Amino acid sequence: DLYHLGAMKIGVTSLPPLGCLPAAITLFGNHQQGCVTRINSDAQGFNKKITTAAGNLQKQLSGLKIVIFDIYKPLYDVVKAPANYGFAEARRGCCGTGIV
Repeated sequence: DLYHLGAMKIGVTSLPPLGCLPAAITLFGNHQQGCVTRINSDAQGFNKKITTAAGNLQKQLSGLKIVIFDIYKPLYDVVKAPANYGFAEARRGCCGTGIV
């Protein structure tokens, strides 16, 4: 029972900008440039829900500390401006096989 465990700390990672993955762009991008907005919107919606759920759990369970590690924004920033982070390319798959 979680109530009897005392203090507990949990770290949860948010979803990344899945619409910016090369596979998502190839499969769902309809030959457009840029990330797939619909998929990124779904990831952001999930991230909001997980943040709300974590807050609700913390209110219900004393001693519980949940930290959400937001990886969406930092990774999105790298995709949008790779040179700012020391990368030359952030939009192509690394393996060079197929169109992904």
